[in-house]
Amino acid sequence: MSENFGLMMSVDTERRLGDMCNLSQVLIDQGEEKGRVKGREEGRVKGREEGKVVARFEDGMNIETIAHKSQLSVERVKAILKEEGLIS
Repeated sequence: MSENFGLMMSVDTERRLGDMCNLSQVLIDQGEEKGRVKGREEGRVKGREEGKVVARFEDGMNIETIAHKSQLSVERVKAILKEEGLIS
């Protein structure tokens, strides 16, 4: 700090600054892990949603009924089926 900012630091201040940096890194790591966990769960929910739509379509259910039963919009059902190559 003294070289970059002209601040004189004691050994104790330097140690405390190091502790703060370590704490900051721990908080960042925890936040990233929480984000990964949430993202994985959202991916699972989306996968289950898409799987149900595809299964219902393959069983012969029409798009409007799939949307109603899945509590999705008709547009979302169509988008899923397009992504899966089942409709154009």
